[in-house]
Amino acid sequence: MLVTLNGILKKFEGTHLIREKSAGKGNLVLMERKVITEAELIEWMNNELHKVEDFKDCKFTSVLRLADKDEIGCNWSDPNIRCGGTDNLICEESAKKIVSKAREIFSIE
Repeated sequence: MLVTLNGILKKFEGTHLIREKSAGKGNLVLMERKVITEAELIEWMNNELHKVEDFKDCKFTSVLRLADKDEIGCNWSDPNIRCGGTDNLICEESAKKIVSKAREIFSIE
């Protein structure tokens, strides 16, 4: 569900504000997060990571569940990752992009 905001920012449970990339000017929109289990989140992030051949031996193992939602409305952070077979710094750069994307679209049960 996407709702364009006309200059009025409101707080909605289960939603967060993001910049709409397709709208040239970066309009703010509300996007509902999909609620999934931690295992499903880890699986999704690993699938994204494994799209790059060099990271087949790297994997996310867990995330930190937050007591309260953070400033972007996410209820998890700080995923643990194990890197193998590649330079850790290169793997971490890709992992950060995956985590950033996941934090925008997923909440955990």
